[in-house]
Amino acid sequence: MRVLHLIRTAGFGGAERVLLNGIPALREEGIDACVGVLDPGHEDENVFLQMLKEHQVPWLRYVDRGRLQPTKILKLAMRLKKQRIDILHVHGYRAAMYGLPAARMAGCKVLLTRHGVLSRHVRERMVEEVERVLSEQMDAIVPVAEHLKGSNDTLSRVIHNCIPIPSKSSCSYPGNNPRKLLYVGRLSQEKAPFFLIDAFAEVQERVPDVTLDIVGDGPLFGEVERYIRVRNLSSHVTLHGFMEPTPFYEKSDVLVISSKREGLPMVALEAMSYGLPVVSTDVGGMSTLLGGCIPAGLLAPSDDLSAFARQINSLLMISGLARAFGQQARKRIVNRHHLQRWAQEHAALYDELYVQRTHSHHPDMLDRLLHWSKSPIEMKL
Repeated sequence: MRVLHLIRTAGFGGAERVLLNGIPALREEGIDACVGVLDPGHEDENVFLQMLKEHQVPWLRYVDRGRLQPTKILKLAMRLKKQRIDILHVHGYRAAMYGLPAARMAGCKVLLTRHGVLSRHVRERMVEEVERVLSEQMDAIVPVAEHLKGSNDTLSRVIHNCIPIPSKSSCSYPGNNPRKLLYVGRLSQEKAPFFLIDAFAEVQERVPDVTLDIVGDGPLFGEVERYIRVRNLSSHVTLHGFMEPTPFYEKSDVLVISSKREGLPMVALEAMSYGLPVVSTDVGGMSTLLGGCIPAGLLAPSDDLSAFARQINSLLMISGLARAFGQQARKRIVNRHHLQRWAQEHAALYDELYVQRTHSHHPDMLDRLLHWSKSPIEMKL
C-alpha cells in the first residue's frame, strides 16, 4: 500500500515534526509512506525539506508559488496516478484544496489530519470555513485531540500525536530547587509571547533567580526581543531563535506554554518525555494531557496572567512538586504517546480505507478524462 502525506510548508513546526518521526515508523509497519511537500519557496531554503533529507525520510517536492491553479491540481492528480498512490493523507487547508480534487481524479482515497484550531482573525476564519467544507468531502478525518472532532465528520478517528521516547538515562527530573523555565515554539500571536513575558515578570518578583530560555523563531521575534529589554528582563530571559530543543529539555526544570489556541502540541509531549512538568494555559487538548488523578502539570485560564504566574510559582516554590509531576509526565508519555502506537493506529485506518478502495470498481475520473481526450470529437453544424 502506497501512502503520500501532503503538506504545504517551508518551516518546521509540530505537524512537520510528526511526519519526520512518523513516516519511518509507518514504513516499519509495512506501509510504503512518503512526504509530499508543497513548497512555496526555493528548495534550498525549505527547512522541512532539509530535515527530511538529513533524516533520510522519502520525500517528493511540488512547487506551489502564487495562487491555487486548476492546472496544478491536474498535475498532482497525474503524479498520484503515475506513482500509484493508494491513499493521500493531507495536512492543512492548502494541501486539502489541492489534494481532495486530485485524489478524486486519480481514484485514490483521501483523509485529513486536523492538527489544531486557527486564530479568530477574519482571514483565519475564512480558512477554517474552507477546511470545514473540504472536511465534509473527505473519506476520513483524523483529529489529534478529542476537542477537534467535528459534528459532521464522516469517518472520524482521534489519533494523538506521538513521539520517539528518549532513553530513561536522558531524563533529568527537576531537583528540589527548580529555577530554569523553558518555552519552545513559534513567536506569533496565537502563542501569546507577550503574555508569557508579563507572567514571567510576576514570577521573577517572588523568585528572583528564575530564568527563562525561549527557543523558537517567528514573525514577532524582533518585537519580543525589544519587549524583554523594555521590561528589564534581559539578564533573566534568553532568546535563542530556532534551534534543536533536545539539549534544552535535558537541562531545564519546567516547560511553559502560553498559547491562546492549541491542538495537542508536540513540544509538550517531547518535554514530558524528558521528565519535565508543564505549566500551560487551559487550551486545546492540554487538560486531557496534563489532568487526571495524578496530574503531570498545572493549568491556568488563557486570559488570566496572574493565575498563570501563580501556577509557575507553585512548581518553583513547593519542594518536590516539580519532580513528582515530571515523573508522572514521563510515565504518561511512555504509556500513551509512543511512536509505534501512532503508526499502528494509522496503519489500521489505512487498511480500512484500502479495502473500501479495492471494492470500488468505478473507473477514476482521470482515466475517464484521458480516455475522453484521446477519443475523436464529432462536431455537427
